[in-house]
Amino acid sequence: MKNKIRLITNLLLMLIVAFTAYESTTAATTNDKENISLLCSPDLLDLSTRWAEEYMNQNPGTIITLTPVTEKGVVEFNSERHLGFVSREYFSLLNKESVWYEVVGRDVYVPVINTKNPNLNRILEQGISPEKLSAVFSASNVMNWTSLIGNATSVPVRYYFIDNEAVKADVAVFLKAGQAQLNGNGVANSQQLVSAIQQDPLGIGFCRLTDILDFEKQEMVENICLMPIDRNNNGKIDAIENIYSDLNAFNRGVWIGKYPKELFSSIYSVASSKPTSENELEFVKWVLTAGQQYIIPAGYYNLAGIERQSKVDELLAAKAEIAVSETKSSNLRIVLFIFAVIVAFGFLMDAALRYFRNKRMVISGMASKDTKKKKKSVSVLNGLF
Repeated sequence: MKNKIRLITNLLLMLIVAFTAYESTTAATTNDKENISLLCSPDLLDLSTRWAEEYMNQNPGTIITLTPVTEKGVVEFNSERHLGFVSREYFSLLNKESVWYEVVGRDVYVPVINTKNPNLNRILEQGISPEKLSAVFSASNVMNWTSLIGNATSVPVRYYFIDNEAVKADVAVFLKAGQAQLNGNGVANSQQLVSAIQQDPLGIGFCRLTDILDFEKQEMVENICLMPIDRNNNGKIDAIENIYSDLNAFNRGVWIGKYPKELFSSIYSVASSKPTSENELEFVKWVLTAGQQYIIPAGYYNLAGIERQSKVDELLAAKAEIAVSETKSSNLRIVLFIFAVIVAFGFLMDAALRYFRNKRMVISGMASKDTKKKKKSVSVLNGLF
């Protein structure tokens, strides 16, 4: 009997401890959901900081810890549980097979010309191929627009380039030419390049897409337009190449692969595994929606609307899977707890019944002994008289 009582007592104590631990774990998990550990490559520090600050302002109680990482530190995404943002340069250092990643923005370089170029209509109809651009920009003598497009007005071509090694390297890769081979008029930065082409109807150059945008009007700056690229070098802009009519068409064309990959790179959200924290999922979702407005001021370009929505749908599906998994886990704990309570209650009832049954038997036995004693006493007395 004592052993059973001891067993029941221990079982109840274990249930109380387990339930308390479950509540503590749930509370800790809830608290963890309010915190995000964020890493970023150094070139995305300003953008990542803006995202973190704006998200915390809009979500009081959420704490985001942001840490910039070096090339060596990027390997943490392969082994440790972190969420972060990296540029193409740092993304190339990751083992793409072992990490989760999602594109959240882009860095796009575009060829631009002056809208007052005397050959504008022919340029828009025919486009210019990388091969022709390379030949003209590599020539030691002054080249003519007739070398770039058919039936053109004979006027000289003036190529402007940003004197920045990274930019020149990307353009050289696109043109399939060495940097040293490209001749032109060097300028210090993108603002100077745009200004030079705005003032020169015969000018052409490469700059970031964000450098030629008027943010207030949501259109290109005055006297500047995109130069269509004739990717297949057939002397005309085919339907598959026709993405230069407006910014929305161009943005979608970049997304679906109609624009040369050498001229754009992506900003990635990365993690060692697919995010499972509700707050991390909400943060990435916010970056893909409301957070996109902070990309252009940082010098990058946001994603097309339909592309953003497809990525948000993926995150919502992941969030739904996590919710179902957590519900199943919670339900299982509840069922096990109820089962344990029922078992413990059964033990208690069994013990109680046994206790009262044994007590009745003891009382009944004592009453039987008293009766026998009385009978024995009477028979003795009868014998004496």
